[in-house]
Amino acid sequence: MIELKNAVKKYILYENETVALDNMNLSVREGEMTAVVGTSGSGKSTLLNILGGMDRLTSGSYLFDGQEVSGLSYGEMHRFRKQNISFVFQNFALIERCTVYENLEIPLLARNEKHCRKRIMDCLERLKIADLAQKYPRHLSGGQQQRCAIGRALVTDSRLLLCDEPTGALDSRTSAEIMDLLFEANAGGRTVLIVTHDVDVAERCSRRIRIEDGKIVE
Repeated sequence: MIELKNAVKKYILYENETVALDNMNLSVREGEMTAVVGTSGSGKSTLLNILGGMDRLTSGSYLFDGQEVSGLSYGEMHRFRKQNISFVFQNFALIERCTVYENLEIPLLARNEKHCRKRIMDCLERLKIADLAQKYPRHLSGGQQQRCAIGRALVTDSRLLLCDEPTGALDSRTSAEIMDLLFEANAGGRTVLIVTHDVDVAERCSRRIRIEDGKIVE
């Protein structure tokens, strides 16, 4: 499903060059549940941004189902993300002026999907926050906000779910519940890739990749 070949990502700031990905080669099969671990600054978030089409490689190749992603135009990249990828962010990234229901509705509207009320409410029921549908993010606990963020990712039929520290701000009990939801998504056929510092989260995944200095070391 995913293949990186000799992937390099460099950032230049004030004439100083930083290599975030250093000739990385990686393959991820469809349906895998993969954890990406490593110290801060190792390149984990850069990898997530590349795979999610939020950033571009400096050199090398990124193939998704055999299609070269790196060379897509801005509009093509936008369509690629909408059709294939959902994100779960560490800081939730919910739209504060929108209700829980509306936060889940937005990615569906972006795909021009209509008559989605039952689909959204079924998703909220599964996440145990249906009673919060008309609440705003500021009225929710951290765990409830993360459930909403996961709901926004799951309500579409995107095949790849990218999670950046999805349990980083949560207590151990809520973290376990959130991981159960991600495993349920994986069991339903989603490919899930999780960037995490949490050893327990990583050990629950069927595959673990360790990155240091922009390279896969294990």
